[in-house]
Amino acid sequence: MTYSNQLAIGLTTVIFIGAALSPVLKAENGGEETGQMPFVTPAQDSRAEVETIMLRFAEYKIKQMDELAARLNIQIPDEFKRIGQSILENTSWDNVADQYGKLRFRSGQYTDGKCDPTISTALWSGPILELYGAYEQAKNWEPDILKLYADLILKDLPAGSIFMGGTDAGRFVPTMFRYGYGSPDVYIITQNALADNNYEEYIRTIYGQTIKLPTPQDINRVFQSYVEDIRAGRIPKNANVTVDKEGKASVQGVQGVMEINGIISKAIFDMNKAKHAFYVEESYVIAWMYPYLVQHGIIMQLMPDKVTLTDEIISNDTRYWEALCQELVSRADFGKDVMAKKAFSKMRCAQAGIYAFHRRYDLAEAAFKQALDLCSVSPEANFRLADCYLKQGKKKEAREVMAHYLSLEPGNAKAEEFLKQTN
Repeated sequence: MTYSNQLAIGLTTVIFIGAALSPVLKAENGGEETGQMPFVTPAQDSRAEVETIMLRFAEYKIKQMDELAARLNIQIPDEFKRIGQSILENTSWDNVADQYGKLRFRSGQYTDGKCDPTISTALWSGPILELYGAYEQAKNWEPDILKLYADLILKDLPAGSIFMGGTDAGRFVPTMFRYGYGSPDVYIITQNALADNNYEEYIRTIYGQTIKLPTPQDINRVFQSYVEDIRAGRIPKNANVTVDKEGKASVQGVQGVMEINGIISKAIFDMNKAKHAFYVEESYVIAWMYPYLVQHGIIMQLMPDKVTLTDEIISNDTRYWEALCQELVSRADFGKDVMAKKAFSKMRCAQAGIYAFHRRYDLAEAAFKQALDLCSVSPEANFRLADCYLKQGKKKEAREVMAHYLSLEPGNAKAEEFLKQTN
């Protein structure tokens, strides 16, 4: 993962379909606010419904791309038009994936590619990534499980809330369904990309007038401070940071980029928490969030102030996940849906991290085990459960977890190293 800027770093991803700047950039309002929703009942026409929602979303994104190009004075590459049309026509998944792979190589975001300035624009970081990401999820999930996942995220979010979706599923699925369902206006931001200039430009254009966002100057200061702290030895060097003769800086390495994303996400939280509720679907751990996080269904809520886990919060969370896990593991469609297993397991694993942060290791252990019930080969759930045991001085239990994981994933180097180090 590589991101660069003129003394600023920015990989920003905000996916929002709500109050915006024009008829094209504004979805219908009319969703109904609900309380905790029951799990959905499978429908006979789910695949057709998902395809209809995806088609609606594709039409919206293509129109949005046209408007953004005009607003930002950007030429739309022919490749963008072709992939948009291919998705709109619902051509084969292999065809769309091949087109995306070639664009990805030229996007400048990845160390194995190059930066083509005609590709690396706000149009790539916004409409194209969102459109392809949603299409990938729609094509590869079982439809009823996909609908359930979207419903459990969206249906209980109040209008005007800001949702940070980190994983591909947590980012793209609610984006697509939020538009298709006409849910209350929700700002969907991916914390993983808050360091990208192109994405910064995209989100400022889409809804910079409705929520407060850091300015380019703010991002510059974040990046400069980060570089200075590394050079002064105040923080570990978790990334390769370089600055060329023209002052253009770049950062390589997931951990370093996520540290900067974390700083920017904190700024967005502080600027908006008085007026907007915040919710999170975690990808990489962002440490500053944990004192403010509580479980909220399958996602987490960032409270305005630091929180203490109450008996009511714990009881509600326990009942909710016991019921959900029981339903999921009993469903044949979930059993054969690899992406769904990973997504739901990731959700529970992240929530277990809240219990671990508060040193409620008994609750953390139970939640990590639920994550493994949903996806037994989840590397994160296995390693975090083992770490949970180590923090309690239970080396034997930690080794048992890792030995079992190694039996499921023979040859896993990190698991083998863990067992060597804890011998």
